[in-house]
Amino acid sequence: MKRLAVLCFTITGCAAALAEQRSWSFVTSVGGISIQTPQRSEKGWVLPVLANVSGIEAVTAKPTLLNSALICENTRAVVEGRSIFLTIETGLVRKGTEVRCPPAVLGSIAPGRYQVFYQGPGESAVPLGFADVAL
Repeated sequence: MKRLAVLCFTITGCAAALAEQRSWSFVTSVGGISIQTPQRSEKGWVLPVLANVSGIEAVTAKPTLLNSALICENTRAVVEGRSIFLTIETGLVRKGTEVRCPPAVLGSIAPGRYQVFYQGPGESAVPLGFADVAL
């Protein structure tokens, strides 16, 4: 029984460590992504996104790929000047995880209008829209 518990813990820990940054083609194949209005949180500013890596929900595109074993680990954000670059990171499904992507943490950023892009690894940025950060 102890071996089984250690194996389960090891597999669960490995799943989180194997988060994979996803390409734009992956994002469109599972239904797309859209941005919502930035909000203040205990982590500073966050940018809520609509994205579901399971492929059962159309956000901005009709899904062409179903994933029953993937979850959305993170919506990574990089802020450069007045641009925000988002990347979805997926992992293997495990207890307590979600297929919908969490908000991107922007932290402490200056008020103003930001252009938001999706940028997969090694890819050109794809514009998603604008986000206005209030005072």
